Amino acid sequence: MAQPNGETFTLLRGVSTLDISDLVKYHIVSFDGLGMPPVRRLTQRGPMQNGDTDVGYRLDPRYIRISILALAGANTAMHDRREELLGFLRPGDDVISLRWTYADTSGTQTMQIDTHYNGGLSMASDSLIRYAGRYTLELRAADPTFYDPNGVTVQFPVSYSGTGGTVPIAIPFFVGSTSLNVATTATLTGDNAWIVYPTFTIVGPVTDFKVVNNTTGEKLDFTGNSIGGGNTWTIDTRFGYKTVTDQSAVNQISKLTTDSNLATFHLEPGVNSLSVTGTGPSSATSVTMQYYPRFLGA
Repeated sequence: MAQPNGETFTLLRGVSTLDISDLVKYHIVSFDGLGMPPVRRLTQRGPMQNGDTDVGYRLDPRYIRISILALAGANTAMHDRREELLGFLRPGDDVISLRWTYADTSGTQTMQIDTHYNGGLSMASDSLIRYAGRYTLELRAADPTFYDPNGVTVQFPVSYSGTGGTVPIAIPFFVGSTSLNVATTATLTGDNAWIVYPTFTIVGPVTDFKVVNNTTGEKLDFTGNSIGGGNTWTIDTRFGYKTVTDQSAVNQISKLTTDSNLATFHLEPGVNSLSVTGTGPSSATSVTMQYYPRFLGA
């Protein structure tokens, strides 16, 4: 079941889930903090300056407050609800994800945000109404943006352009070189779409691999280096990661050119034009980009 308007709120922690809107054990009374995330303006000020100079902004962590009505038909069930909430939301370093599913004019939407328990659930006696209890919890989202948990996978269509030719002997063979030159687009849709930091997976062989977001001008360039056949390199541009590793988890970040943009590489809301180039690919070569569309609020 779900809220009277058909919406559902679910908490996810590892392999465990807790539906806090099923109208059997729990009902959402109110929530706050799911809209626009906190915004911090960055400023500079000279010693004789009146006012200051605005130099940009950053999004601050988000705090979400949810008031839940825990439903029970007997005193024993009421204690079961209390124990379940306390156990599921126990403090820890692992992520507690909040998933909100609802419908708008374009169809069913699923928004998710990763959080940690931050407070509440004192469970005062005056919060009890017979065998039901109204409890408020607070969650902190270090990354204040929501995302679509279904994710997007873009498989770049690897193709080859030969610069050599076939030698017509008893067993014909190809001489010369092949190159990888692929263009595609990634579109982040929605009025509240937000910046995305993707992950790339490259399976060799390929030499001088480079991916460029032509929309932002940012690139990830491995010119002068080769990814051997059977090797897989993963480029993770997300904050908290910013890594380049191979299939053995060996750090390959030093293979990037010094003018690469690992620190800032991202997809902008709207249409992003992407190009991938390299030399010496084979039928085994593949390039994949994965990301979760992100949104300012839900």
